[in-house]
Amino acid sequence: MIQAHAMAPLPKKLKHDAIVEAVLEIRFQHRSVGEVIVGKLAAAESWSDYQPIRLPVGELPSSIREQDPGLKFQPTIQLQRPAPGELVKIGSNVMSLHVLAPYPGWNDFKQRLEALIDELFAVVSEPYVERVGLRYVNAITPAHGITEITGLNFSIDIGDVALRDEMSLVTRSSPQPTIRAQMMLASPTFVEPAIPGATAFVDIDMFTPNKLGQVSREDLLKWLEEAHIEEKSIFFALLPEAAIERLKED
Repeated sequence: MIQAHAMAPLPKKLKHDAIVEAVLEIRFQHRSVGEVIVGKLAAAESWSDYQPIRLPVGELPSSIREQDPGLKFQPTIQLQRPAPGELVKIGSNVMSLHVLAPYPGWNDFKQRLEALIDELFAVVSEPYVERVGLRYVNAITPAHGITEITGLNFSIDIGDVALRDEMSLVTRSSPQPTIRAQMMLASPTFVEPAIPGATAFVDIDMFTPNKLGQVSREDLLKWLEEAHIEEKSIFFALLPEAAIERLKED
């Protein structure tokens, strides 16, 4: 049995943020030429001063990438802003934004997500959306009052025995009909690259269970708001209430 425990109302933010990476990924179809889409998105004004890097997948012919399900939604170009750390990854059928630690907070992150969505709709007027994913990777440390993974607010029992050793587990749930949640909880030995001082990792991926089809900008933004709330509920349910009270911002 796996059980996570209920908690009080969600805090807005923690004084010591655990987020090491926050990601929005949109997979889409279109009627244009893939390389044209990549070129237009990479040249968008929102990241005109970013450093472009061609990714290894981009060396493969587009005809091969389009026919291979494992490659079709892989990015071919990465645009990088050194400080604060931010990556934009672009492929002929995918676009993603990666914000690295320190996490700027939801309001700032949401503005960057809106910019990415605006650039997508400017280049692809009616994208057919295959999948949307909002993902947060968290590294828990003693600064959060957690010195080992079993200090988090969950329990795993096999029969009448509670597991106390190192572990890696994945759970899935459906908080809403349009939102699926996958949480990976892992001890540091299961995660690479290593982060010094980390005692546990919580990787939460909120995603659409079905293809969205042709949706509006407003539909995507509404989904992101709801997915973010559900993601926070999952994350904060893992922290003991005493840790939340000590860490939450006033």
